[in-house]
Amino acid sequence: LKGWVDIDLFVNGPPPTTVPSWLLGWWAVPWRGRTFFYFFDSKFTASWTFSKPISNALAPMTFEDTASVTFDTTTSMTLKWGKTGSIEKFSKLDEATLVGAWNGVEPLSATKMF
Repeated sequence: LKGWVDIDLFVNGPPPTTVPSWLLGWWAVPWRGRTFFYFFDSKFTASWTFSKPISNALAPMTFEDTASVTFDTTTSMTLKWGKTGSIEKFSKLDEATLVGAWNGVEPLSATKMF
């Protein structure tokens, strides 16, 4: 290679222009003794609720907050929550597991439900 290159883009490729199918749907996120249920949709948004979903077909009528989802690479993303302004970063560990951090301070993990 000649010259400067963004190593993340070189190794992982550019961020996706559509939400990857592996992310869509429900994820369980345990944090501070509670489980938050995140729903990722195809519009680059995530929403959370404390109401445990019983299937992929049924979504709660209301969510506690909604975040914008921005992909940093093909397998890592940043969520910015609307009400709190909290920033969460996640990376795909495998098809059913995300690992990350809340505001760069507390570790987070997420497990795909359906």
